[in-house]
Amino acid sequence: MSAFNRFACVGLALLIPAVTAAQPVNLPQTRITAVFPPGAQQGTTVDVTVTGGSDLDEVSELLFSHPGLKAAQKLDGAGNPVGNTFTVSVDAAVRPGLYDLRVRGLFGISNPRIFRVDSLPEVAEDDANNTRDAAKPLVRNTIINARSNGGSDVDMYQIDAKAGETIVFRTEAARLDSLMQPLLQLFDQNGRRVGESRRVLNRDAAIVYRSQTDQNLLLKVHDIVFGGGNEFVYRLCADNRPLVDYVMPPLISTQRPTEVTLFGRHIPDGEPTGETLDGVPVFRKAATISADEYQSAAVGADSVATSLNTLLYSGIDGNLICLARYDGGPVPSPPLSADAAGTETSAALSVSLPAEVSGQFEALNDEDIVRFDAKKGQIWQMNVLSQRLGAPSNPVMVVEKINRAE
Repeated sequence: MSAFNRFACVGLALLIPAVTAAQPVNLPQTRITAVFPPGAQQGTTVDVTVTGGSDLDEVSELLFSHPGLKAAQKLDGAGNPVGNTFTVSVDAAVRPGLYDLRVRGLFGISNPRIFRVDSLPEVAEDDANNTRDAAKPLVRNTIINARSNGGSDVDMYQIDAKAGETIVFRTEAARLDSLMQPLLQLFDQNGRRVGESRRVLNRDAAIVYRSQTDQNLLLKVHDIVFGGGNEFVYRLCADNRPLVDYVMPPLISTQRPTEVTLFGRHIPDGEPTGETLDGVPVFRKAATISADEYQSAAVGADSVATSLNTLLYSGIDGNLICLARYDGGPVPSPPLSADAAGTETSAALSVSLPAEVSGQFEALNDEDIVRFDAKKGQIWQMNVLSQRLGAPSNPVMVVEKINRAE
């Protein structure tokens, strides 16, 4: 053996223990990826099963982030525990919203999953609904907990509509941190498609339809890429509750009531705006948001990021509205709006710091300019909240120094 080969062998022998020592130790850790059903009605009791996860040995407890949600191990007729299944009781005082659910097992407490509490009765999907002839009745004001099983799985529902009636078909999947990307398609009695909607980032799919005649409608739901599994859960409801798409300003005080304007595709007694969303007219209505009608947005796997300066408002039945929170006192009335500013520096909105400014990208290439004075040595922090409020936008913020001599 040459001196080079002997050196190479010794070097390899010395390196192997070091590389082995650097390998991470993958200890077991209780993890959950899905539960079913993913929600329940206020004041009811429901059996919840952990349907996805890893290292689920000896799972013995279901834990919630609200004291009004309690769980007990489900037992069979012989008094033996039913694997990974718990009986969950929801107190009537629990506010509609999103709550963390965790399990405790042999390998510790798991990561959180989202559990939805709402005000309407709930049922589980009947899986035998994959064709038009097998479409299951969609009962008004009843939430269906469902999931996509993958492959060619399509869920079909039917509902009778009256002439002049407005029906809101709404889903929740993004809210549940679900992998499901629902595509909704609505067909009239002649088989003509009269509505379509899909999930866009954090905005869940919803269809608002006003029937012109008495007829039987067919609703088709499936994952947009036909994915499926226990992690592809969704909630579906047909009702006439308001559908609020956004609020202006998207900023409220946590100290006192805040005057806002609601914008949405179905707002009873709302005023037409002349705008449309997904081809449906948008209406607006003034409202007052009380400081006590909200919950923290600190739920789910992304709770640390999404809860920064935001909250979930649940004061409008059927809606969970993500808003920016302002703890420093009353929101300026009227709030400073960047939409009033022009796109030239000379027409910029001038503000005095500190300030909270609301804005909206109203058209393509829209940009808002805000101008302020800063003194030498001062340090100011500037944040833009948009995706954290559920908006399908990707803002860019640029700070420039203005040379007054130019």
